[in-house]
Amino acid sequence: MKSYLLRDWSAVIVQLQCFFLGAIVPTLGAEVDVTGLTEPLPTEPAGLRYCSLFGNRAPKPEHKLVSCPWFRLDSCCYQEEVDRLFPIVTPPRGADQVCRDHLYYLKCYICSPHQHLFYHEETVTMCEEFCDSIFWACANATLEGERISDLYSNGREYCLDRKFRVEKESSGTCYTVPIVIEQAVSSANSRDHLTASIWISTGDLCLLPVKLGQKLERFPTSHFRGK
Repeated sequence: MKSYLLRDWSAVIVQLQCFFLGAIVPTLGAEVDVTGLTEPLPTEPAGLRYCSLFGNRAPKPEHKLVSCPWFRLDSCCYQEEVDRLFPIVTPPRGADQVCRDHLYYLKCYICSPHQHLFYHEETVTMCEEFCDSIFWACANATLEGERISDLYSNGREYCLDRKFRVEKESSGTCYTVPIVIEQAVSSANSRDHLTASIWISTGDLCLLPVKLGQKLERFPTSHFRGK
């Protein structure tokens, strides 16, 4: 296992703590096993990419990556590093599987090879569209005893209050996961009945269907480019 100096690790945990209220924020030393945030845009020269959260090291393939597997071919994180962070933060009270799935995608920003575009001054810039997706997915979860949908009117407000910066996805300087939510509201059994299917882009023209509650790591490696 490699060891890296990560000066901003505590800041990452504190910021994620805002989303995953109720998590215990541990005291970590300066030396931790971690890696981070960056994912190259298609038009972005590969030589300019670096993991700004992790000493500006370069992203590289990490074929052992079980969590956030869509970053296997170009990642700022190692699986060991993900294992240190993910158990630390837990979803808010009342979070259903749809909400948990979205927050899982959020935590994967530590592996994104576009980190240098959206992480600056110990703060992550989130795409407004992704914030909206998280907001609606977690609308019925509670923060400080109140439903998220009662505390905020949209995803932008939610993310800003969770200490993230927010920009439009078109800016190219924010974090997102290409999630498309297809919602079908049925009043057959309940007026609040909701079904959804989530699709994750692998970075090419293919979209992978993800059943709600199904771990992405269960997908055969053949689903991913180069596998």
